[in-house]
Amino acid sequence: MNGTPWNDYGLVAHIAKRLGGEHNLGKTKLQKLVYLLRELKGVRVGYDFRFYNYGPYSDSLSGDLGYLQSLEAVKVSYDPFMNMYDIVAGEKAEVLEEKASDFLRDNQADLDEVIERFGRRQAKDLELISTIVFVVKSGIRQEGELIAKVEELKPKFDRAEIRDALEELKSAGYL
Repeated sequence: MNGTPWNDYGLVAHIAKRLGGEHNLGKTKLQKLVYLLRELKGVRVGYDFRFYNYGPYSDSLSGDLGYLQSLEAVKVSYDPFMNMYDIVAGEKAEVLEEKASDFLRDNQADLDEVIERFGRRQAKDLELISTIVFVVKSGIRQEGELIAKVEELKPKFDRAEIRDALEELKSAGYL
């Protein structure tokens, strides 16, 4: 592999191919989906995440997105009226998917599960879900404390929304 993160590049191209366009894959949604793949399914990606404005965020994933756009593996456009980005697969997406074919094949079931469960969700929903996962991964597991911490980090969500998202994650067996 000589140090080039082909698996990560192929993963981003693959997600853009599967969700881009019709489902409005934006930058925030891409960040959250890759984070959920890593944290909920244990998919080994080369991205580290920190907590930022909209929840877990990877600087290197953001940088890779720009690089992949320059390679024509993805196209990123901005709609100023909707105030959102749209990411779609570019002409070279399949080249990167091919370079990452073993990785994508080995993780196909996990990719399918995360994309099917979360891929059609709005970025705002994924912001809440990924924040809950982030808080749990930080070591907070007691429900009352967990809800209070998420509410502190994300005051735009009320306790009922947080509790519903937490119950969804629990009932799906993620937490």
